[in-house]
Amino acid sequence: LGRGSAAAIGFDQLSGGAREQVAAAFRLAMAEILAQAHDGCLPVVFDDAFAYSDPERVRRLQAMLDLAARRGLQIILLTCAPGDYALLGAREVTLA
Repeated sequence: LGRGSAAAIGFDQLSGGAREQVAAAFRLAMAEILAQAHDGCLPVVFDDAFAYSDPERVRRLQAMLDLAARRGLQIILLTCAPGDYALLGAREVTLA
């Protein structure tokens, strides 16, 4: 990964939370591209995908997920920490 004139670093050199964030951004970008062939709507499932993200990263991930949903993607988020995502305002289903 690289940005601007900064030296590129390997994905494996990122922290666990940073890897989760990059992987989520990549998945959402690919889903947005693929959604064009599926009437603009495509589900994306995240199953406890952000377990290593600190609270600040979770807030940034929420913004990414919210933007993806507003662009037509269906976001399905499975988590053992639903409180982390309460601010998304999405429908919550609790499985017992």
